[in-house]
Amino acid sequence: MARDGSEVWIGQNVQLVVEGGRVSGFQAVCRDVTDRRRVEEALRESEEKYRELSIVDALTGLYNSRHFHEVMDREQNRANRYNQPLTLLMIDIDDFKAFNDAYGHVDGAGYWRDSDKSSKVRCGRPTLLFVTAARSLRSCCR
Repeated sequence: MARDGSEVWIGQNVQLVVEGGRVSGFQAVCRDVTDRRRVEEALRESEEKYRELSIVDALTGLYNSRHFHEVMDREQNRANRYNQPLTLLMIDIDDFKAFNDAYGHVDGAGYWRDSDKSSKVRCGRPTLLFVTAARSLRSCCR
């Protein structure tokens, strides 16, 4: 902590000093790495922002098929590792195109945003997908 109360990050290297086969002391070099730390943090935040943009549909705010496939792979691997079944519940909305045609894609996207807040998982056509590593569909719906 600096005198003005600001946070300061310090990098330190320490080396033992050996004389005559015995440790006689150590020497240390310290340097201010605060700027480097701030740049690294900004880079992490930027990476997270672009990662989120790559898996979320801009219009609906719901996860896209890229994210769905990542989640499915991860959950399938987990189910296999623990020898547990994997439950996939798919709800298909018939003739949703008629809704979009009548009310517009913005209202259609609003419908998805409002109806899918709990799972945020959607892929492709008007379909809600819920993935869970549950023993059965019955235990999934409790």
